[in-house]
Amino acid sequence: IVGWLVDRTPSGLVVAVGGLAFSCGMLLIAVSTQLWEVLVAYAVFLSIGKSAAGPLTASMLAVRWFSRRRGLALGISATGTAVGSIMLVPLAATLIAHIGWRGAHLVFALICIATLLPLAIFVIRSSPESAGVDPEPEAEAPLKATKANTPASAARSWTTVQILCAPVLWIIVFAVLPFNIVTNAVGANFGPFVADLGFTVGDASRLIPLTAAFTIAGKITIGMLADRIDTRVLLTAAAGVMVAALVVLRQSTDLPSLYVGAALLGFGAGALRGAGGAELGV
Repeated sequence: IVGWLVDRTPSGLVVAVGGLAFSCGMLLIAVSTQLWEVLVAYAVFLSIGKSAAGPLTASMLAVRWFSRRRGLALGISATGTAVGSIMLVPLAATLIAHIGWRGAHLVFALICIATLLPLAIFVIRSSPESAGVDPEPEAEAPLKATKANTPASAARSWTTVQILCAPVLWIIVFAVLPFNIVTNAVGANFGPFVADLGFTVGDASRLIPLTAAFTIAGKITIGMLADRIDTRVLLTAAAGVMVAALVVLRQSTDLPSLYVGAALLGFGAGALRGAGGAELGV
């Protein structure tokens, strides 16, 4: 639904609605007294907020604003979630320790309103044309010889049904989706996994920022390379890094090997998402 809206509505408005929805969800959790209220906050408000003001809208803005360095722009725009993990997870832990989880949700609601709304209203513009500036020029020569950047393909107008029926879309989706599932599954169970190996919660907490930092590196690196190298090659290489990460983690018996596995996991996850986004963007 948000993808459909971004095609037809100013991006700033979509981000503003997402920011308000996310803030309302945080506020609802902060004052909740029943479990169903928390479920509504997650299922409705936080879901809408994350979709409208999240990576989807950021990727669309990168595609509209950049041509020659689109892969790099997509890679940078995709680093937001990893940067959030590095900055906001420790902040959340500190807030919960000092003012409780209700107070922490209230603070994050205020942060969301104070940052997203001004950006959405005064900064974000859907395209260079809407901002009154010249768009980035196309590369003088095609960087990658693919059908995606031929004039006929670029000029084609796709309907929703045509998009959903295009085999290339589902090939990309099913090529990237399993690795996203693996990444999220490993991330969600990383704490218990480290505990099962006999390490402390503090050890696990240090691994999360490390993984996020290498995720940023993977997204930006693959984003830069996607402007010059066939994204199918990059996806294959990223998948190899992910497999190596899982093997290292499976065999880990000490902290150094865990650090190596976490670094490989972060880089592989970032590379896969960067390559997948670049493939769709191009």
